[in-house]
Amino acid sequence: MDIREWVNNNAGVVTISAVLVMVMSLIYIFFNSGAPKAQMAESQWFYDLTTKKLFAAPMEEYAPIDTPSGPKQGVKAMVYACPDSDCKSDPRIAWLEMYTPKVKKLLLEQKERDREGITAPDMTLVRLIDEDQGTMYARAEKPDEWHAAHSPRARELKMSLNNLCGEGVQIRGCLP
Repeated sequence: MDIREWVNNNAGVVTISAVLVMVMSLIYIFFNSGAPKAQMAESQWFYDLTTKKLFAAPMEEYAPIDTPSGPKQGVKAMVYACPDSDCKSDPRIAWLEMYTPKVKKLLLEQKERDREGITAPDMTLVRLIDEDQGTMYARAEKPDEWHAAHSPRARELKMSLNNLCGEGVQIRGCLP
């Protein structure tokens, strides 16, 4: 099989690869443009489903994670504040987020490959994330009702957050 035939038979893989190369190139150009370097966050908010409390976890963690209150009790919390308050005194939870076991496994495998210097992305993982599959959402008030990210219920959940601080008021994301 020659290269042209392989490319024709694998158009999806070629397209995704080309898009990834382009995105990675743009990211490289952006971060190396001579502009002052933005400091990356070191931690993110998680929510303990048992204790119902927020806690900080390293950015490298993928929900669900084990907590002192039990296995897989820590899920990512998207925390915000309204413009008239601040993240320290009045943090609020917009939604909870976690990965399905399949996607979490792929993310951990990708992290390990990155540590080993293998930077080619897992195409299955890229496809699942691109298609909004493998991520689950829930409200903090109903942490036992999880919805697939691509489901109508999850879209409703995220759209209902548009006016959390009042109609047309922009919320601010918060990090620990």
